[in-house]
Amino acid sequence: MSTKAAFSGATITVSALSIIGGAVAMDCPTNSVIGPFARLVDPFSPLLFALGLLFALFALLLGARRLGPLLALVAIGCGGWLYSEYRTISQPLHPEAATDVRILWFNVLASNSESADRIVDAALAEQPDILVFTEAGALTSTLDRLRATYDFVSPCEKGCTMLVATNLKVVRTWAMRIAPGFPKRYMVLEYATQSGKRGFLVANHLAKPWMSGIAETEIARLKSQYDWLTGPVAVVGDYNMPPWSLPMRQVLGSTGMRVIRGQPASWPVAAGRFGLPIDQLLVRGGVQVSDIRTFGAGLGSNHLGFVADVALP
Repeated sequence: MSTKAAFSGATITVSALSIIGGAVAMDCPTNSVIGPFARLVDPFSPLLFALGLLFALFALLLGARRLGPLLALVAIGCGGWLYSEYRTISQPLHPEAATDVRILWFNVLASNSESADRIVDAALAEQPDILVFTEAGALTSTLDRLRATYDFVSPCEKGCTMLVATNLKVVRTWAMRIAPGFPKRYMVLEYATQSGKRGFLVANHLAKPWMSGIAETEIARLKSQYDWLTGPVAVVGDYNMPPWSLPMRQVLGSTGMRVIRGQPASWPVAAGRFGLPIDQLLVRGGVQVSDIRTFGAGLGSNHLGFVADVALP
């Protein structure tokens, strides 16, 4: 066998494995035998399809005139299908929409207490109407500052997992546990703006999606809680998976929630724009988003948060 033929065979193999891995992962249920592995892989399905296409083109250049084009078409087809699914479950920005509520979301990182004052300084500088922190136990030393700025600050003691603060009128609020074995990482705030518009703000922090036996129960409870809410709803959260991951596609498809198209990457911070958008903003009930931008660079967390300008119907 010639060296060229050997390289061609290797590139064909890499291309086929990349495409098969991405295709299997993106539709493999978590409770199947390989489900946990699929949840580790499916965030990277777009990258796997891109690699499959790249190596298929290499194989074509090396003389694989049948398998090269065939694999390229399959990679393009799989990637195109996944992108069409993403467009179905997402909505674009509406820059023309007038802002009713500015929302800030940030995963502080529980061990990030040394950055507490800098985090609060940066957050207050954004002048959010609703401020939401998860893994918020690191901020207990700043609670007096937050209470001096906001009329409502949710209870937060050492180890608290969710903190919400607002100057909007609070109609009601509650928190609950949605994942077995985890603390309360689901919180709802029903609020009213000065102009009289009302809406729900939901904050949630999900378990790792590959934790079979926990993740499926949590997703089922999350769907039922989302379905219970009526009217304008905005959800902020750390989902530990991007919107094209199978569980997220199922949540968005069944509840009518929509992720914001082109939402910036949030994890890991070191990857910058090439990271994954696992911290997400979802909307429903006529809510539009005029702008969404990253928050938290250099503030000691392994996540980036975001600031979103939201328009209520």
